[in-house]
Amino acid sequence: MSQRMYDFHGDDQAYIAFLECQLASVQWAGFVDFPAASGEHTVQGAPSTNSIQFVQYTPEGSRARSVKSERGDPPWKRQLDSFISALPTEKTWGEARKKAGIDTPVKNQLAVRLMLGHTNHTTFRSVRKTSTISGAITSQDHDLVWRGYQYAQFIDRCAGDLSFKTSVVSFQHLIFVSYCAVLMQVGVPKEKTNKMMRRYIDRNNDDSTLEGYRRGVVWINRCIAALLANGWGHRSWEIFLLEKRSLAQFARFAAYDARSYEQLVQRLQKANIPLQEDGWTPYCIPCIVQCLAGNNIELWRICHILGYGPLQESPVRSLASGFIDSFKQLAGEPAEQSVGA
Repeated sequence: MSQRMYDFHGDDQAYIAFLECQLASVQWAGFVDFPAASGEHTVQGAPSTNSIQFVQYTPEGSRARSVKSERGDPPWKRQLDSFISALPTEKTWGEARKKAGIDTPVKNQLAVRLMLGHTNHTTFRSVRKTSTISGAITSQDHDLVWRGYQYAQFIDRCAGDLSFKTSVVSFQHLIFVSYCAVLMQVGVPKEKTNKMMRRYIDRNNDDSTLEGYRRGVVWINRCIAALLANGWGHRSWEIFLLEKRSLAQFARFAAYDARSYEQLVQRLQKANIPLQEDGWTPYCIPCIVQCLAGNNIELWRICHILGYGPLQESPVRSLASGFIDSFKQLAGEPAEQSVGA
């Protein structure tokens, strides 16, 4: 008799019953639909009515290759295609701005001011009192961590106000996680950065999830850098303000294919949009991150960490040289600090 795969003691009929039980348990546990053996197979030994025949199944190559195509694209790819398809076009850009609630220079200036962590009485009629954060960090913590807590707490207050636009809060979170990604690369311990993120994003997120969020915002910034190179100007950032997606989705895009943002860039093709629009301030993430850091981190380092490449070769430099002062004026701070080289 041929050698048995399982170390089963008993006659052939009992062994057959054992194998049937094993097969049934697997099918019910995993809802497995085993394919019919339509490929080539070989029988070990001569056929006999009094002996068990062991069948070796070799699937056809064409069938194995077609399994993936039958199932279609993976979920993350379908989500990316959906995101790309929903992006505003030249004809629908104005309508997308109206939908986001930021369709005038005045609203743009207010949005940037909020992104910088500042507000005024015309924006919030009632803002919840700031909860204490003194117990959340210690005297040994870096000043940059404290600034992160302050900004994240401000986001929490903004989100609680009914009059605040969801689109701005969503973009604030992209800025905040970009800030955290920079902190990790300039020496702030992972534990402190994750503690801050967990406090203001989701306290139940584990370290790997938070790392995924940071990779997701790097994916976004690399996409923006590629759009800048393709001539999309100030709209390179605005795309991610007008068409919102969760941090988790961007994390999936980055996890499954770190260069999948190139599909978005290819779909949008080249453009000829200026870096500045009359009366509007660009939503330049590296510049905002530098302002949030109190200019304790050079702009060139921020650009390098977030994937914009050398500052000398990036459009961010020519933009920042004239807009750092504007950012500071919007934030209500003196504009004496020059752009980091």
